[in-house]
Amino acid sequence: MDPVQSTTWSTHPIAAARQYSGWRDAVNETHLAWAMPRRRNGAYAAALEAQGFGSARVVTCTCDPCDGARTAGEISRSDAEYFGVLHVVDGFERVRQAGREAILGPGDFTLWDSRRPIEFSVGAKLTKVTLLMPLALLTAVLPRAEDHVARTVSGASGPGALFASHLRVLARERRRLRDPQVPGLLATTIDLLGMALVPDEGAVREHVSSRSRDLLVRIQDYVLLHLGDPELNLRRIATTHGISTRQLHRVFEQSGLMVERWIWQERLARCRQHLLQSPGASVSTIAFRWGFSDSAHFSRAFRRRYGMSPRQLRQAAM
Repeated sequence: MDPVQSTTWSTHPIAAARQYSGWRDAVNETHLAWAMPRRRNGAYAAALEAQGFGSARVVTCTCDPCDGARTAGEISRSDAEYFGVLHVVDGFERVRQAGREAILGPGDFTLWDSRRPIEFSVGAKLTKVTLLMPLALLTAVLPRAEDHVARTVSGASGPGALFASHLRVLARERRRLRDPQVPGLLATTIDLLGMALVPDEGAVREHVSSRSRDLLVRIQDYVLLHLGDPELNLRRIATTHGISTRQLHRVFEQSGLMVERWIWQERLARCRQHLLQSPGASVSTIAFRWGFSDSAHFSRAFRRRYGMSPRQLRQAAM
């Protein structure tokens, strides 16, 4: 998923016979990879707008009934690991994940995890807003965020209402935001989400100062933009942000992360995407493209992370 890509799409200019297939393609381009059953040709109304939001993405869409799933095949084709928040503005949607089912009506929202199988079903016309964010952004606030997937959260009152209202306004006003405003607003969005998911814990990131939160988001955005640079190292990251390497470690540790491990995981995730999308490229070329300097070390690291070698991943995908 390209975090800075902005897209506006609609079935309106497409011939009726191709409207649903066009919608399937648009969903896969903006919401990660999904398997969506084919249907008989006929008119299908849908529209969406996807907007980059730092390392995250906000997608507003309206669509006729549809359903889909992410199975092992779709999960293996995703470029990295994300949490998604699905907020229903109008209509109803069912989401099933981790043995739970969230039934969402107007104002409700739920969390989903891109790493785990999931199903959704839309039975009537729906309008919703989706927030897609790298896992690390939410786990920095809520280390066990995956425990909260597929739970219906009401946006009618309390922290849930604050987050739902914030997300709708963000989707509407994103184009008016200046780039320097984005990191701080993204940190605020994640904080509100954490409090909405676990309202009884109050300020779920109270141990991290506001300055540290903003700094963490800026550093993560910088690293993701330079992930393929073999010269990227902790000293360069720290110097770019006017801090020492010791402070760099502290900023990540306060959020429950290890900076080297986080960079390592992000690089491996990009390599996995590249391996699947470019079957003609050599494993070594891909490893070097994403910052690894030794192909043997890369292969060992990849196996530890995903339980198979790069070549085995390609064979499984085929």
